[in-house]
Amino acid sequence: MLALQDGFTVPQIFFNDKHIGGATETIALLEQWDKEEGNDFDGTYGSFKRYQREVAAFPEPTDPRLATPSTAGSQDIPAWMRKPPRGDDDLCEIPVRGLLSVLEVTTILETALSDEMKLKKKGCVYRNVVSKNTLYKVFQNQFRIGFVRHCVDIMVLLQARSILHHMLDVKDEKYFRLQCNHTPNILNSFRVWTDRVDPDALAIVRRLTALLNDITSRHASSSGETNLKQAKKDVDYNKLLEETCELQKVELGAMDATIRTAFVINTYNLFIRIAQIHVGVGNNDYQRLYYFQEVLMDIGGQLFSFHDLESGILRGNRHAPYAFHKPFPKEDPRRELALENPDCRIHFGLNCGAASCPPVKEFTADGLDEELRIVAFAFCGQDNGVDIHPKTNGKGGEVRVTTIMNWYMQDFGGSKASLPFFIMKFLNGEKKTTLARMLGVDKNITESEMKKRTSPVKVKFVKYDWSPHGVRDVKTFVRGDLRSKYTSVTAILS
Repeated sequence: MLALQDGFTVPQIFFNDKHIGGATETIALLEQWDKEEGNDFDGTYGSFKRYQREVAAFPEPTDPRLATPSTAGSQDIPAWMRKPPRGDDDLCEIPVRGLLSVLEVTTILETALSDEMKLKKKGCVYRNVVSKNTLYKVFQNQFRIGFVRHCVDIMVLLQARSILHHMLDVKDEKYFRLQCNHTPNILNSFRVWTDRVDPDALAIVRRLTALLNDITSRHASSSGETNLKQAKKDVDYNKLLEETCELQKVELGAMDATIRTAFVINTYNLFIRIAQIHVGVGNNDYQRLYYFQEVLMDIGGQLFSFHDLESGILRGNRHAPYAFHKPFPKEDPRRELALENPDCRIHFGLNCGAASCPPVKEFTADGLDEELRIVAFAFCGQDNGVDIHPKTNGKGGEVRVTTIMNWYMQDFGGSKASLPFFIMKFLNGEKKTTLARMLGVDKNITESEMKKRTSPVKVKFVKYDWSPHGVRDVKTFVRGDLRSKYTSVTAILS
């Protein structure tokens, strides 16, 4: 739409290859045709006769962007929705009970052991651990098992499948922890993924996003706000967590730069929403610092924070705001995943869940460049992205821009003085014309010419609104919740 008519509003009407305009312009044209052609006594409008003669009589548009989509009206399931069938590794042979999926077994045990259990030993507090005897009782109640030997078999099976982990011994008692509680700082660690992996990584994330949308829509108010506490209790929430674990086997290094960019943006946006439900939202700068650094995702067997995905991969391993070090040090194998030619427009595609963030958009490999172009123009076209205040006469004035451009100044021209010139590429229409007049340049000025100019325009960064957007009943993020074991003075003394 942007490339065809330099705007975003809909509808936009085309008669063959000719752009007519929006609804107002189209109605005006039809009324003009009625007046010029005259309406017939049988009720045929003059505009209809004109349309048949000047539009319908000619071939379909030659511009492929105006072609009717091949899937229009199709009832077929889109290719990305077709999940490869699960393999045998997804099933567990439970004595007496029979075959159950990893998801079913984990959910049964998690529900039965819902009360958090803590154990203190040698100065440490172990969270969510359970004794062998307690597990045997749960097996007997949940799986209808009457023999101890069957409990022993289940215990061996669950440990072999990494559903259960032996944590420690206290005297003669062994203690265990479920995998779903084992690494609470890793969002997609509900299970250890041993099943098949869809070779289309973008399709995986797209399906996960669709499932998350289904869950949140069931708990949305009439105003559209999602109740996060209720979403976490949704019948499909564990299914979502389990399916995110497929990303443990996705190979980022096998992707080209375009696919990797689209995949990482979509993955970032997906897990921000899951993190809001699972670990909450930071209410201050201190909490947000640890939130973006210590909440992790397992992708291809490597762990990434939100800062790692954004500043490590998408920004080519550049310093995150207020960070002393680059995300990936020299010896870090993840350095190979950093993009060689970072694109500043990724900042208009990433959504951290705050009110001041750009809206969430799905990105594809085939259309990435145009999609990034669209989100950049859309965000900067809004006054909360770029707000222009010209002087009454002549050059100068003030430009108020999102704080994102201050935090990531390295990505947006490198200096506050050059920023007004730099952002012209993300503006269109009257806003671009006005800014060019304020700068005293032609709106089509080249980047090489921009570098020679001094900006007479003041730049002001708008305060960032960190309040959660579109959600309610939000849990406050607590850093300690990310740990399954921690040191405690009371544990030392006990």
